[in-house]
This record gives sequence, structure tokens and C-alpha cells, in this order.
Amino acid sequence: MPWNTLRQFPLLVWIVILGTFMVRTSFFMVWPFLSILLYREYDLSASGIGMLLGVAAVLSCLIGFYVGWLSDKIGRRAILLLGCLLSCGAYLLLGLGHSLWLIALGVFGSGLSYAFIDIPGKALMGDLLPEKEARELAQHLRYFLLNVGAGVGPLIGVMVG
Repeated sequence: MPWNTLRQFPLLVWIVILGTFMVRTSFFMVWPFLSILLYREYDLSASGIGMLLGVAAVLSCLIGFYVGWLSDKIGRRAILLLGCLLSCGAYLLLGLGHSLWLIALGVFGSGLSYAFIDIPGKALMGDLLPEKEARELAQHLRYFLLNVGAGVGPLIGVMVG
């Protein structure tokens, strides 16, 4: 039965599922190595690194409430596209930034982009899949691929870096 349901997912649901996988894989390719970079290149202390990364994560959680409301008001597509643009810009800053402020801006942008992609993406899947079984399967698949991204992201980061 689940295989038949998978075949019936609209293309947009597959884009959200695979997009979430790609975003989380890229996040986990970079995030574990930020502390090493911040320590070696910018002489940040352990507490400074923890504050920077922790504040970015908390900011992402807090802004998520507003992003959910905003996606209801102006549309999920616009918020998802904004999140993708924000993510691209954040990773460019992380890759090309040569000052602590640019790196910090990239860290905050990366955290914010997750809120702009994750919350409207889940809501869009709920909008497109009216049957409870299909919604649950799509969310399980999304979370599974999110965890796969968390597993393979650091490995790819080590191989590429």
C-alpha cells in the first residue's frame, strides 16, 4: 500500500522532500566544521563559538513562528523561494567570507533559511496531500531523508574539504 501512495505524490511534494534532503545535507556538510574554523582562523573561544551557533539555532526556532504565519498570509511558494535564496546567500558568505562578521552573518542566514524552508515545506505537503495516510508517509519520508542528510553530510564535507 505505501508504494502506491508514493507514486501518487504530486511533483511538488517530491520537490519539498528532496529539497529538504539537499538543504539538510549541505547544512551538515558545513555546520560541524564551523567550530573548527572559528577556533583556528578567528581565535574564538569555546563559549564564543557556542554562543554564535546557539543563538543562530534559537533565532531560527523563534522566527519559525512568524514564518509559519507569513506563509499562510503571502503563500508558501514565496516563502520557500525566499528561504532557498537566503540559504544560497548564507552558504556563499560561509564559503567566501574572510572576516568574523561575514562568517557570523552566514551562520545566522543559514539558521534562518532553515525556518523559511522547513515550516512552509511541511505545511505545503499537508496542503497537497488530503489523505492522512499519504501525509504521514510523506512526513516520515521527509524526516528519514533529513536524517540521512545528517549522516552523509559530514562525510561529504570531509571528502570535499
